[in-house]
Amino acid sequence: MASLIQLDELSTTQTERCTDCDSDKKIESKQDSQVQRQRSMKRCIESLSHAVQCKQTNCINRSCFRYKRVIQHTKHCKGKNSQCNVCKQMIFLCWYHAKHCMKGNCQVPFCTSLKIKIQKQREMHSQKDKSSMEAMIPLESDEDDDMK
Repeated sequence: MASLIQLDELSTTQTERCTDCDSDKKIESKQDSQVQRQRSMKRCIESLSHAVQCKQTNCINRSCFRYKRVIQHTKHCKGKNSQCNVCKQMIFLCWYHAKHCMKGNCQVPFCTSLKIKIQKQREMHSQKDKSSMEAMIPLESDEDDDMK
């Protein structure tokens, strides 16, 4: 079952390793690798979105059946998602989808709940940033008083 989605290819870097490469080539290679990962993630998310909406049992899309099986696995997995690598990969893919999803009633598994969590995290970070900024302002005014 773990071979259903090979998301591990997303984490591999394809930087060239040779002794006479200059730093520009390494930077370009790193950027190419990032672009490849982004494209791969986009394809995975498109396949997942297709599989969620597809009602055909014999769909011609190569990845449709595979993603449908992964979705079913995730729904019925006994590992409770934290111990199962297939579930971990699926949740990561859904999280990545949810970060960018603008649909109000999205059918991708976990999307709605993940969007809520992501929004709460953003609010919490925003609040921390605001608190940090407010904490800095009195320090600056105290320094101004000391200079007078």
